[in-house]
Amino acid sequence: MLATALDALITYNPWTLSPATTLAEAARLLDETGISQWPVLDDDGVCLGVLGTAALLAALEQYPSGQSPLARHIDTTVQPLLLGDTPQQALQQLAAGRRMLPVSDGERVIGTLSTCDFVRELSYGGPLARELILEFMQRSAETIDADASLAQGLAALSGTQRYLVAV
Repeated sequence: MLATALDALITYNPWTLSPATTLAEAARLLDETGISQWPVLDDDGVCLGVLGTAALLAALEQYPSGQSPLARHIDTTVQPLLLGDTPQQALQQLAAGRRMLPVSDGERVIGTLSTCDFVRELSYGGPLARELILEFMQRSAETIDADASLAQGLAALSGTQRYLVAV
């Protein structure tokens, strides 16, 4: 499943926001729907960025009237997944700190993929739930004694290595 297309996992036709939507309207929608991450699209369906709860709350502190347009407050660093990407590629981006990613057909956003979509797939016992973890683990030959100090651990990490196995 992690090597197949995303089409079985994504949520199609997601609710989206316009860059002209006000903070007040976004807050009302968040309250009514419980959706905490919104793709912000232009009139052609192209992703301009994502608005999350934390950014919305920070913007409302700065603009308590809620009349500022979202275009000023969205995260523009989010790159949409492409429909042909694999679930493994999506998981790598989600593991980097995203909770939701827009999914594009190459031109416009057609859906979203979130951590909840993966949990749903796992809970239903779909093909993803039967994948062996061992096949996707990064194998590290770098170990450190569990009694080592934090300074020793930091010194043992190399440039691209993000973790050590404590034994």
